[in-house]
Amino acid sequence: MLSNVDWDTYVTISDKLGERYIRLTLDGANLEFRRLSPKHERIKKLLARLLETVTDEMDIDILGAGSTT
Repeated sequence: MLSNVDWDTYVTISDKLGERYIRLTLDGANLEFRRLSPKHERIKKLLARLLETVTDEMDIDILGAGSTT
């Protein structure tokens, strides 16, 4: 956790981290770092594929957005 972080600093840190298993959350002043495990990502992908298959077979439109900032 870092305190007194502004938006520009958040963007700089986020850009430097790139595509890693780390999630950043900025609540206006506090920046929280959370590590996402590969196991979490595998389970997330498995569930997403299951839902995509079920909704496709049932002809239900869905919109996947993934992780957004």
